[in-house]
Amino acid sequence: MLQYIKKYIKGWFLGIILFFIFISFTFWGVGDIFRGGDSHIIKIGKYKISRDIFLKEFDSNVRYLKKNKKLNKVELENVANETLINIKDRYLILNAAKMMDIDVSEKILRKKIYENELFQNKLKGNKFDKNIYFNFVNLNFGSEEAYLDYIKNQTIIEIITNYFDKQIFYSHNLTNKIYNKIEEKKSFQISSIDKNYLKSKFKVPDKKIILKYFNENKKNYFFGERRSFSYIFVNLDYLKKKINVSEDDILDAYNNQKQDFLIPEKRKVEQLFFDSEEIGKKTLNSINKENKFEEIAKKEKKVTYITLGLIEKDQLFDEFVEPVFKLKENEFTKLIKTSIGWHILKVTKIIKKKSKELNEVRNTIKENIALDKAYDEFDIILNEIDDKITNGSNLEEISNKLNLDLVNVKLLEKKLFFNSELNDEIKINNFYKEVYEGELNSDLFIEEIEDGFFIVRVDEIVNDQLKTFEEAYNDVINDVNEERINEEINNIIKKFKKKLDDGVDFIKISDLLKMDNRFTKKINREDVINQGFSLEFTNKIFESKKNTIHENETSDKYYIVKVESDSEINFDNEKFNNVKNSVNKIYGIENFQQITKILENKYPVMVNKSLFNDFIDRLQY
Repeated sequence: MLQYIKKYIKGWFLGIILFFIFISFTFWGVGDIFRGGDSHIIKIGKYKISRDIFLKEFDSNVRYLKKNKKLNKVELENVANETLINIKDRYLILNAAKMMDIDVSEKILRKKIYENELFQNKLKGNKFDKNIYFNFVNLNFGSEEAYLDYIKNQTIIEIITNYFDKQIFYSHNLTNKIYNKIEEKKSFQISSIDKNYLKSKFKVPDKKIILKYFNENKKNYFFGERRSFSYIFVNLDYLKKKINVSEDDILDAYNNQKQDFLIPEKRKVEQLFFDSEEIGKKTLNSINKENKFEEIAKKEKKVTYITLGLIEKDQLFDEFVEPVFKLKENEFTKLIKTSIGWHILKVTKIIKKKSKELNEVRNTIKENIALDKAYDEFDIILNEIDDKITNGSNLEEISNKLNLDLVNVKLLEKKLFFNSELNDEIKINNFYKEVYEGELNSDLFIEEIEDGFFIVRVDEIVNDQLKTFEEAYNDVINDVNEERINEEINNIIKKFKKKLDDGVDFIKISDLLKMDNRFTKKINREDVINQGFSLEFTNKIFESKKNTIHENETSDKYYIVKVESDSEINFDNEKFNNVKNSVNKIYGIENFQQITKILENKYPVMVNKSLFNDFIDRLQY
């Protein structure tokens, strides 16, 4: 709970902005958003969302956030991921709304259109102008029907998300408790024993010792429940490998998408910055093409030189774009005013835009075509399998008739499922439950998951069974070594406690017993967790009184912790209000996410990971 709250209090802002940004997504610049026929980047239920829709929304989100600060590549990647999530969530809502026959009345649609400033004629007292309206609709949506559908969808989404964004509030007492847990601080003395170091000191036990230990503890070495099963697993990657993409397909796609493979023009730009217009004008009147900006700044104390490096249009302030990209090499702009001062910019190098050659993008195009076809093939196969199951076909018949791989797994132990050599894509809870909670030869059914589906049949069930010495050999060695380590640790701890009782200083004892040790300043719960302790143990030591001694064991360490101080909580009104606002936002999002998880089970979501990852790879700083 604490980590969850703390995580979001630190980083919720970007997520919140993007989560709700589409509500105020304006019509300006929508372009051909509903007409694109390019590759699909995500599928939600029956809706296929094109890359063009994603790119336009991503660009809108970036422009919105760039008003406050320039985004680095990591932040751009975050925006891309949040944009995809936003699109997914919206279409999950629209799927559900369609199923429940939720609609928006003509009266509301008419009101939204008439009140939209885009369609008001300023020369006629800001009255609604039908000509402006139809010109906009035809240019951006192709038809009024498409535009009305867009408004309906936007209205439905706005109503639902508005509830989670603005109408959920949590009690003052909850905020107090969270704030106190976040801000409470204590200091500690910590000593530790490194288990891995102890283990490295031990040699492999003699085989006679191992056998003796096995015979004394035979009942502890057994196979848990094991099951044999058969399954068919299909996802987009699997189908992609089966699809043949011709050279003609690749060439046609390249010619149709050349704009996507365009490397934008870049310009090397230098800048002189001035605090006052007077100095800027004076400098502008005294320079020519041959002057070097850096040398000018060295001579004039009130002039700052900045090199922007090689940049593209969208990396410049809006005020700079047009004047800079009109310049030839070694030309400079007039004096430009911005909110921070006055500027003169100079272009010292121009790298013209160019398109990547076919050979440079062949594999990417082939991958995208195959994936796009895989989406269509996926639906066809899903329907065919459903028909065959309805008609009584078994897995072997389905595999043979549809040319799908049938995998047989022999006696896999239940507790080893997630650490087995099975394909990682099926090591999921849904598959696990079907195998280990299913009955022998039960009826087949299709289980849809992200980007795919599976059908599984349980063929054999073997209950708990004792292991032979050979089967248990490695387990026995581990247990023997574990006993040795525990015995060594117990001896060290007894000595430690004896010296504590004798009044020896905590850190001094650690040094005498060659234990790692440290003294912390006053730190909060998150700081303790970041040092490797569990949330449960962290809460325990924070709830303890001064001078209390605690022990804690992890997989590779054994700790002794002394509480060195009483609790300290400093109240800060600004921090408290931030926590309060964050709690409401976090729980609003959490509640919304619970809804979308339910909807994802009903309307499976499949992301074109290849297309999306390619987009991420091409993001510029």
